[in-house]
Amino acid sequence: MILYWAKGLLSETTRILIDAESHGTVSEQIRDTVTRHNSSLLDLHVWRIGETRYAAIVGLPAVTESQLIHLRHHLEQIPNLAHLTLETHSH
Repeated sequence: MILYWAKGLLSETTRILIDAESHGTVSEQIRDTVTRHNSSLLDLHVWRIGETRYAAIVGLPAVTESQLIHLRHHLEQIPNLAHLTLETHSH
């Protein structure tokens, strides 16, 4: 019984530790949204924070504040994305 539980725990936590959600549906929707709004993606991390809820950190190049607000609005429309952090990086 303990080994069965441990195997399940290891299986669930491994996906989080290796950032496996960064290749799922929510990640693809983030990539598509960023591309549609003429921006590029420098970094992306997506974590499962509930059974069907996700958090994301999106790294973007330097953009204007109005572009950032516009992009945030569209990213927040992604279903199941419960927490969003946008980071801008200057070169």
